[in-house]
Amino acid sequence: MGAWSVLAVLGILAASQTGLALFPLLTSYAPLALLALRPQPEIMVLLTARLSPIVIVLVAVPLRLLIHVSYYELGRWGGGRLVSRTRAGAWALKALSRPWLGVVLLVSCLAHQSTPVDMALGARGSRRAHTVIALLMGVTVSSILLVWLGTELAPLSAELLATLGEHRFIALFGVIALTTFALSTWQLVRTAKAARKEHLDDEA
Repeated sequence: MGAWSVLAVLGILAASQTGLALFPLLTSYAPLALLALRPQPEIMVLLTARLSPIVIVLVAVPLRLLIHVSYYELGRWGGGRLVSRTRAGAWALKALSRPWLGVVLLVSCLAHQSTPVDMALGARGSRRAHTVIALLMGVTVSSILLVWLGTELAPLSAELLATLGEHRFIALFGVIALTTFALSTWQLVRTAKAARKEHLDDEA
């Protein structure tokens, strides 16, 4: 995917922070839109009080898979420079060439999915098919477990959503979302430019 992975991740960040900024409104009037913009574990657990568990799983699984695959492609294109910018990735970078690490990272995707691991898998050149299969299995199982947890916590979630849905929180969520998006975008663009420069230097 090359540089397109950078645009994909920027789009994901923008959607996620839009969901965060509009959280108070979307929880009350469009919970499905919130899930589509921000299909993160905590959102899935909370929205089980508002949406059907089956709907949450059907919407969240493909979107979560898309997010993780995008970060995998970003790591595949950006390589070590991008991976080293993350806490877990900086550790993994030292051992990326070791065959056993790829197996460990793939197995970890079955239990817990994270963007540093996605990028580490991409940076070390793990096979795309194997990575997608591991992520699909992990995302599916974790989504079902999250929805089950959300069902158990539904009464508490409903009360919390009612409180957070009050309009007085709109400004707070907006400031947090804008700040987070600005910082994430700045870091991503800066490291992407550095990675592109390295690619051009290697081709020269």
